[in-house]
Amino acid sequence: MDKKYKTIIIIALGVLLLVAIGAVIFQLGKSPSSQNGAPSGNVPEYTLDSSEESKIKEVATNFVSLYNTYSQDDVSNITSMGDFQTPAMQTQSVDYASSLQDTLKPGYSIRTNALLQTFTYRYPTADRITVTEDALVDEQIPGSQSTHYTVSATLEFQKVQQQWFIASITYKKK
Repeated sequence: MDKKYKTIIIIALGVLLLVAIGAVIFQLGKSPSSQNGAPSGNVPEYTLDSSEESKIKEVATNFVSLYNTYSQDDVSNITSMGDFQTPAMQTQSVDYASSLQDTLKPGYSIRTNALLQTFTYRYPTADRITVTEDALVDEQIPGSQSTHYTVSATLEFQKVQQQWFIASITYKKK
């Protein structure tokens, strides 16, 4: 089987996995500190229970990998996870994919693999979680050797009607 099709199949399976568990992943409910009766204004940081943390970690890890995996021939990963994004992030993703289609040279590709063991989060308010996770990147630029480097990805999750959505993502080369 052609390498391109194997890559597409792997990406498609990842996206299907995310869609299948999407309804469960973002039903996180209240933070443990707000459940014990403490006023939210007096709690400097919230914490996720292990189940909630596991769900956020899975979404973040998959999103970090898929959102930054594309080629000149296929930028569909960028918009394929729209169900996990705020409307503003969906618009940003569509615009980003469109600009890439217009500017990427034939033969260009980038593949990103999040490093699960580097996952960390901050939960400073009841409706925001900031996730940071490192990822390995393999970038193929036409006419050049493949380059490998590490990035730090930062995702902002926003809670809307008891569901978590990705509001932003940035990658910074380390």
